Amino acid sequence: ARRRAGAGIGALLAQARNAFAAGRLDDGDSSALPLFQRVLALQPDNLPALEGREDALSDLLQQARAQAARGELATAAAILQRARQFDAGHSELPASQEALAQAVDQRLQQGQRALKRQQLETAADSFQAVLAVTSDDPTALRGREQTVQALLARSQKRADDFQFEAADKDAALAAGMGASQAAQQQLAQRVQRARQARQSLQQPGISTAQRERQLRDRLRQIDRAERAGQWISPPGHSAFDALREAQALAPRDSRVKAAAARLLPASRSCFDDNLRQNRVQAAGACLQAWQTLAPTAAGLPDARSRLAQRWLAIGSERLGRGDVEFAASAVEQVRRLQPDLAELAAFEDRLRHAGGHID
Repeated sequence: ARRRAGAGIGALLAQARNAFAAGRLDDGDSSALPLFQRVLALQPDNLPALEGREDALSDLLQQARAQAARGELATAAAILQRARQFDAGHSELPASQEALAQAVDQRLQQGQRALKRQQLETAADSFQAVLAVTSDDPTALRGREQTVQALLARSQKRADDFQFEAADKDAALAAGMGASQAAQQQLAQRVQRARQARQSLQQPGISTAQRERQLRDRLRQIDRAERAGQWISPPGHSAFDALREAQALAPRDSRVKAAAARLLPASRSCFDDNLRQNRVQAAGACLQAWQTLAPTAAGLPDARSRLAQRWLAIGSERLGRGDVEFAASAVEQVRRLQPDLAELAAFEDRLRHAGGHID
C-alpha cells in the first residue's frame, strides 16, 4: 500500500497521455505504452490506464497494417510482436495478423512472377522479405533456391559475353542469398576463364591465324583424350584440361561449345562410376568438371550430397582403423561439399575424441 501511494500514479498517467497525444506510442520508456504498462504493473485494474493502453495499441496495430500494406513485412511483424507483449488479447490483433499474412502471400506471388520473368533482383527482394518474417516458409525457400540458381546461370552467361561488372553483381547477390560455397567457386573459375579469354583476344602478339591453330590443337587434344577415356586425368592432358584451354581461347566458338556438350554426360558418368567404386578423390574431380560445364544442373545438389555422405562413410571406417589423418581430410571434404550434413557434427566429435585436429 505504501508503494502504491508513493508511486505517483497520477503523474505517470499524465505523462502517458501526453506521449499518446504526441504520437509517441512505443519508442522508449517515456512513450505511451511503456508508461501505461508501468501504471498497470502497480494497479492492474486502473481503468484510465487500461483504456489508454487499448487506444495506444489500436494506433500501433494500425501502423502495423499500414506497414504490411506497403510490403514492409519485417517492420510490420516486429510491431505485432511488440503489441502482443503489451496485450496478447487485444481485439485488433487477429485482423492485424491476417493483414500481415495477406501481405506475405502477395509478396510471395510477386516473387514468383518476377522469377518467371527473370526479374531476379525483384524476386530476390521478395523471397528474402518473406523469409525475414517466416524463415521456414517452403514456397519462399524454394523460390530463393530457384533465384540463386538463375542468378548463377545469368552471371555465367554474362561473363561469357564479357559483361564482367554485371556478372559480378549477380554473383554477389547469389552469395548473399546463400549460394553454396562449391557453386560460388565454380562460378568464380568460369568468370576467371572468361577474363583470361578476353585478355587473350586483346593480346596484340597473337594473330587470328595463330589463335585458330592453337584452338584446333586443343580440339584435337580433346578428341584424343575422349577416345582414350581420359576425362580428368592425367592432369594437364585430360579432355577437361584441353577444353578449359579451348574455352580460354574462344569461349563462344561453336566447336568449343559442341565439345563442352559432349563432355557433360561423360563427366556425369565419370562421377557415378568412380563413386560406385568408392574412389572419392576421382569422383570429386569428375564432379568439379560437371559443375564447371553446367553450374546450375539440377542433379548437382544430389551429387554433392552423395559424395559428402560417401566421404563420411569411408572416413568413419578409416577412423575406426586409427587413420586419423584421412578422417580429418574427410571432414574437410564434407564441409566443402555439404556443410549442413546432419551426421557431420557427430563424426567431428568422434575425430576430436580420437585426437584428430579440426580447423
